[in-house]
Amino acid sequence: MGSANPASDQLKYPLLFGDNRVKTIVRYLSFELFSYPELRKLMREKYYKKLVLSTNPTSKGNQDIDLYSQFFPVKRIRDKPVSTLKRETWVLAREAEKLGHIKIDLKFEWEQHITERSEKTVVTERDQVYIELARQYYDLGSSKSA
Repeated sequence: MGSANPASDQLKYPLLFGDNRVKTIVRYLSFELFSYPELRKLMREKYYKKLVLSTNPTSKGNQDIDLYSQFFPVKRIRDKPVSTLKRETWVLAREAEKLGHIKIDLKFEWEQHITERSEKTVVTERDQVYIELARQYYDLGSSKSA
């Protein structure tokens, strides 16, 4: 960065320009911040009980996931509190999402209530940061042996 030609910077570092910039920064900070045990403890205490998980199958998931599929338990989850999830369920959902079978939606309980009242749902950047931090936390947690 810092070269005389901004166009070449955009080609070298595409994630730092345009719409991806905020997502890239949030993802980087989530990795960086979650190396601190005190922050993980704060997230667990403050937001763990307020996050809800929903999953929706993609068109590929609708075709491939049937009653006998390993991903059937996570095909359609509606507003399940993350605090009640078993670790295996989260790992299975993440695997199904990586394979393109489902789409995971993490949101806060208060967003659910706003949607139910048919008001405009406004997800602030702060909420997006917390959701990304939570996603990072649970990804780190799922790699540990239970």
